[in-house]
Amino acid sequence: MGQVFKAGEFVKLQVARITEQGIYLDAEEEPEIFMPGGEIRGNPAKYEFVWVGLYLNKGRLTATMKLDKIALRFSQPAIEVKKGDLVTGMIYNLTEAGAFLRTAEGYLGHIAVVDMVGRVEVGQRVEGRVTFVREDGRLNLSMRPLKEVGRLSDAEKLLEFMRRRKGSMPYSDETPPEVIMDKFGISKKAFKRALGKLMKDGLAEQHQGWTHLRRSAAGEPPESQP
Repeated sequence: MGQVFKAGEFVKLQVARITEQGIYLDAEEEPEIFMPGGEIRGNPAKYEFVWVGLYLNKGRLTATMKLDKIALRFSQPAIEVKKGDLVTGMIYNLTEAGAFLRTAEGYLGHIAVVDMVGRVEVGQRVEGRVTFVREDGRLNLSMRPLKEVGRLSDAEKLLEFMRRRKGSMPYSDETPPEVIMDKFGISKKAFKRALGKLMKDGLAEQHQGWTHLRRSAAGEPPESQP
């Protein structure tokens, strides 16, 4: 027997038919679920899988690609959640300001770009640490561990990266923040903290925009700068 869907859910369904009025989505053994033209984002193609939110329209289960609409409609204030708690949810929207997620309980959370680890996508389930509970019950979250734990983790990441490159990398305190985020998925501030630890521990040094491991950390002479 196929999955039984209900209003308020986020689901990934395949485009079955495209009409002038909208799109019909394959719901396995259930009847096809209709998505009106006004609820479509982009140009989904036939057989493509898309993330949609479900709601009732005149008693009929209907789909929308405007996931923020469903998230808001079926959300719950995070009354019993406190700073430092870990919550898990699904990313339903991405903007230049960061990612938005909803938990299984219906809590809504926002993860700022600087608090994200790596790249995330709509539909991805992530775990976040609560950094602030707003008056309206929404959450500010961070995917990064606590500062000290994160500093050690980031330092290990940089150490391993340079070891794979025979002891050096063309990144340093002078590297632009957007390059750091794209390459390592961390903020410039976190990058500098991690580099600072490696240098304080005598494992790395910087020279003309490059960072090199010392012989004891690399296991072999560092790669020469081109």
